[in-house]
Amino acid sequence: MGRITVSFHERFLAEVESLKSFRDALRTKEDQAAYDTIIKAASFERGAMVNSDIVIVLDAILLCGLVYMTAGIARLEKRVQELEKLLNEKSQTEVMIPSKDTMTKQPSPT
Repeated sequence: MGRITVSFHERFLAEVESLKSFRDALRTKEDQAAYDTIIKAASFERGAMVNSDIVIVLDAILLCGLVYMTAGIARLEKRVQELEKLLNEKSQTEVMIPSKDTMTKQPSPT
């Protein structure tokens, strides 16, 4: 006998296909690109979705999108902290080194 239940992979592909009109209705190219990124992330994590107990394919796709975005935000936050640290170190160094003008100019006595 053949397979009675539809595989997750087949359900995933059907769900993505059914969402094409939604994607096309998004107003901007940026929104469409964001949608494509979520679908790409979900495609990449299909193994995790198959091994979950999530019944509704769209829920699994959205969860993968959230994981992808959360990881991206964490990477950006880490990068911002690194840049802030570099900026603080640079500004402290600049404050400690007197400029040429401050070394030659003396306040006039009044």
